[in-house]
Amino acid sequence: MKITRRRFLKGYFTRTGHIDDTGDTALEDVKSLGKGESLVELYPGLAALLHTSGEFYTFDRVCPHALSERGVEELVQNWTGVFMAEARQEECALKGTEYFGPPEDFKIQ
Repeated sequence: MKITRRRFLKGYFTRTGHIDDTGDTALEDVKSLGKGESLVELYPGLAALLHTSGEFYTFDRVCPHALSERGVEELVQNWTGVFMAEARQEECALKGTEYFGPPEDFKIQ
């Protein structure tokens, strides 16, 4: 399968917190991603964590993502916030910063 998505260049996400507010919400900066890891947009506020495996990527998990730590906490506490596309776009525009990289093709196996 091939998807075309944009990588997140800035912001925060959580690998451990769940959208339904269960588990520990350990927040990480996108800059902390390890070698071979990519965080790409699925929907506004929701990302996919991918790992490289040769020329292919493997899907690891879905992660809430926002420009601020508080934004991630709000997403974890409120599932419907993930689908508030206009709010996320406004947040991005207000920051005046490069939020995403250019669209890229990711071959998922």
